[in-house]
Amino acid sequence: MVTRVSPDHNDFSIVLEKMTTKDSQCARGANPLVVSEDIVLQLKGGLLAAARKAGGLRVWHVQASAPCSPPCPCELSLPVQPR
Repeated sequence: MVTRVSPDHNDFSIVLEKMTTKDSQCARGANPLVVSEDIVLQLKGGLLAAARKAGGLRVWHVQASAPCSPPCPCELSLPVQPR
């Protein structure tokens, strides 16, 4: 997981990658088996403030190992839910 924050702290990106060893050009050893799963991100501080200010999160899913057909990548908008 990689997180990048804009200099003004109003925008951020979180990248989560899952891929098979065969599809990874950077893998050292064997990657775990790629399976479907639910991801929960618990945002705090500036990341939470930025997500609330934006009215939620925009989420993209790209399946890089498959041929891409429009629309690709697919985009979703998700609300920020209080915990």
